Amino acid sequence: MSAAYVIEALGRQAGLVVQIGKGRYRFFAALSEAAELEGREFSSVSDACRAARRALARAAA
Repeated sequence: MSAAYVIEALGRQAGLVVQIGKGRYRFFAALSEAAELEGREFSSVSDACRAARRALARAAA
């Protein structure tokens, strides 16, 4: 069974990750500012959160 987690960054829902295997999560962007992460795989939900925060911070700068 797959698990999905909402990824929030800077107070916004940046996207979600879906577990696609043991220690593998695929990102689906909900914001254009997080589009660069679309389809990218992460080894943890925390890694995806950090990447989303960086992407949104860059977009805001």
